[in-house]
Formats: sequence, C-alpha cells, structure tokens
Amino acid sequence: MSIRKSSFVFAFVAVLAFAGSASAQDKSSWGVSFDATPHWEYMSIMDKFIDGGRRLEGREIRVGIIPRGRIQGGDWGVSVIRGEVNSSSFRKERTGESRGCQTSSTGSGVITSQICNTVVRDTEHYLSDISLLGVEIHKYVPFVTIAKRVQIGMNFGGGAMWARGTAEKHVVTTQTTDDNGKISVSQSKTVETVSFKEVSKRILGFSTIPTGRIEAVVGVIATDHFKVKVSGGLNFPTQHLPTQRGFAIGTAYLF
Repeated sequence: MSIRKSSFVFAFVAVLAFAGSASAQDKSSWGVSFDATPHWEYMSIMDKFIDGGRRLEGREIRVGIIPRGRIQGGDWGVSVIRGEVNSSSFRKERTGESRGCQTSSTGSGVITSQICNTVVRDTEHYLSDISLLGVEIHKYVPFVTIAKRVQIGMNFGGGAMWARGTAEKHVVTTQTTDDNGKISVSQSKTVETVSFKEVSKRILGFSTIPTGRIEAVVGVIATDHFKVKVSGGLNFPTQHLPTQRGFAIGTAYLF
C-alpha cells in the first residue's frame, strides 16, 4: 500500500471516529490502529558494528488490531508492517585488496627492477523495487494526560520483517601497476542481479530482519473513541527523528 493510498485509510478511520458515540469510555475495549512513517533512515549507530558505507532510506505503514486499550490510557496490539526502500539507496564496501611484486636481480643479489601490482575490488549494491513485509507486537504507555486531551508517553515494540526484491551488484576492480616508478591504472566492472535477501544478509548479518521500537509519543484524544499520535525515535534497524525529517503519525480507534 503506497503512502498516497494510506491517506484514504486515514480519512476513513477519521470519519468512523467522529461518527462514533460520544459516551465516555472508561473500560478497556478493542480497536484498530494505523501508522505511517513517511521517511526513515538506516540507524547511523550501526556503522560502528558493520563495515562499509551505506545510504538506506524508505517509508512504511502499519495496520493493526488492538485487543485491549483505553482512550484515556494506553493500549497494546499486533500490526502488519509494509515498508519500501528508496531506489536511490545503496551499499558500498571494499571486498578485496591484494598486492604482489616481481623483482629482477643480478647474480650477486642486487635488485635491478621491481614491478608491483595492487588489485582493489569495490562492491556496490543499487536497490530498486524493494519491499518489506513483517509483523510486530507493540505497546503504547502514556505517562501523563493533560486536560484529558493531550498525552505524553512512549511506544515499545518488537517483531520481524522479510525483504522481497532484487538489487544490482556492481563490482569494480582497479589494478595499479608500479613499474620501477612508472604508475599505470586499469579498471574493469561487472554487473549482476542478486536477491535483496542476500544484500540484507551482508548489511545486517541476517536475512530475517528483527524489529524493535522505542519512540517518544505525543497523543491527542480527538473523541471518546479516536486518538491521534505523533512519534519519533528508534525503530531498529532504522530511525525516524525530527532532526532528520523523520516522524511517524498514528491513529487508534477504540470501539
């Protein structure tokens, strides 16, 4: 589901909310949730543990069921995650480097010439049409409610996602020859199509992607059944922070 289509879902849920009964809701009830993250980025902290440069960005939506929730309190539920990775994303790494020298010498062991070859292989993965599908259990915990309308709290969650799609693998081989001080450089390039599952395993170390959420949340209670939440924080292996144009907007409708 694209972000454009998700806006219609958001509007539909809003109509349901304002059409609902205005009676007070003090006891727990079940409901539905919808969340959209227009922009996320790969967690920069992961660079300390995984070699290679990367620029991974994308967006995602979540549609879920809330078995238990209170309009003036918190809730927990299970969501289906649908994510997309931007086609501009790529991963670059140095996958090989070798050096060897050949020398010529006189019978007395004096070196008369030396030729050294250095070979470096750089690998880049260019992504397009990559989608992520997963499931997650989440819990919203409000810490304070102001005037029975504004809540401040945290989102916690965990689950798993699976990737679908392919990537172009570009391997650039650069050979530098030092022939007695005379430097020459030659370069070749190969391109092949690989599954994103393989790329994910190289980037993260595993093909099934675990997820985990820790987000700060500001919620607005619009009616006795409908709540809107804006959040930002860490959503392993990504992050959506206001300082990086990232945030998530969510809704909860309790019946």
